[in-house]
Amino acid sequence: MPGNPEGSRWKFSELTTKGYEIVRDDQARGGVLIKSAKIFFILHEAVQEPTCIENAWGEGQHQFLFKGASLKIDAGRVTGIDKEAFDATWEIVAASGVSPAPQPLPPRPQ
Repeated sequence: MPGNPEGSRWKFSELTTKGYEIVRDDQARGGVLIKSAKIFFILHEAVQEPTCIENAWGEGQHQFLFKGASLKIDAGRVTGIDKEAFDATWEIVAASGVSPAPQPLPPRPQ
């Protein structure tokens, strides 16, 4: 279940108001399968060697990525997506070569 930056999880009733679509029941887990209707700019399989994104989700919350991971831009922040997770849960909807409008990254903490 998606959550908030401080770690709390959303309630079921919040999913559709936060941009998620309920796809179908998930009999195996006793819940539902959801997908995000949000579009992200992705650098597919951009990570070529073990990499760490410092403070990916806030101070001290680093993200470690391995070869084959993808990078995404969300509201000016860059985070990664593990290759297996990307292959299982993401879909590329536009071909490469489509240039997104440049987005400034937040200043790096000193």
